Amino acid sequence: LYGGIYREGIRGGPKVIVQPRAERVEQWTRWRDRLLQSAGCLVADVASCGAEVEASFELEKLYWHTDAGMEGARVPGLGGYCHGFFFSYALTERDMRLHITALEFLAAVAGVMVFGRLSAGADVVGRVDAQVVDRILNNSSAKSEIMQFIHLKLNEVPELKLPRSVEWEHVYGEANVMADAPSRGEFEAMDLLASHLNIRLRRLELPPAFFELLSEVHAFFDTLPAAEESMGAAMDE
Repeated sequence: LYGGIYREGIRGGPKVIVQPRAERVEQWTRWRDRLLQSAGCLVADVASCGAEVEASFELEKLYWHTDAGMEGARVPGLGGYCHGFFFSYALTERDMRLHITALEFLAAVAGVMVFGRLSAGADVVGRVDAQVVDRILNNSSAKSEIMQFIHLKLNEVPELKLPRSVEWEHVYGEANVMADAPSRGEFEAMDLLASHLNIRLRRLELPPAFFELLSEVHAFFDTLPAAEESMGAAMDE
């Protein structure tokens, strides 16, 4: 984005004043806002007190991000990020029978289980980059049986019932990089980004309850008619 400014400055000489066009200013502003929010809190806050943010969780509102990576992923999986903490799960061949939107939903469930206890008492914003999952979480509007089943299981998760406010938001993929990286096994990229933001990453393991829930999802999936299996969560798109 800044390359255009540099080129104009070089052409005009050292005394030229470059006036960016309105569309360029709008683009800079949009990307700046996405970058500031991509790790769940302002970059300025992380750079000045990253260790305190990670350790205390004494914030009025917390943000956790989740994602599922399949197409083009080095290691297809589920991932999540919350103020320096992250989780990652590599999908098995059996898992990859499920539609990508079902996997995105499972990533959101994993986020509740992993980050829920850390953020007890604080208001939480859970962010997903799958619009279908966001719609189901906010409107309980699942159409396919598999998504209805996962939603039912999510509502049984104890961490979702802790005394605090939980909101769900859709976020575009460009602003979900800290969850996208562990969902694709791109830990080097995640570590590089964290070092630039002065964040010390800490990995959290998925609890046994998640693997029990995943087994239940597979068992339910195996009972579905062939037509439902082939379409699955695609019905919700």
